Amino acid sequence: MADGNYINSLPKFSIENYDIWKIRMKAHLNSYHDRMWEVITKGPITTFTTPNTAVTGAQRAVGGQEIPRPEDQWDDKQRKIANLDNITQNMLFHYIGDAQMGNIAQ
Repeated sequence: MADGNYINSLPKFSIENYDIWKIRMKAHLNSYHDRMWEVITKGPITTFTTPNTAVTGAQRAVGGQEIPRPEDQWDDKQRKIANLDNITQNMLFHYIGDAQMGNIAQ
């Protein structure tokens, strides 16, 4: 993982530096995990199951589609992947200035 000096060298977000900030943030996030940018562009990563596995009737998908796996059935690897959303949010909030955070919090 990157040391604190590198993390502190990344610029705070502003409209004026967006294009450069985005490139740096993408590289920075992907240095932690290669799916972190996916969390930003596609949303949280969900682990799925199929109706052929042991699930309750209420969880069964229609037409053989995958359905989200209940959290109590996740293994350690699935928990780490699902937690990428929390890690990504924390990192982004660190690099967003107070003025922009006020807009996000509303």
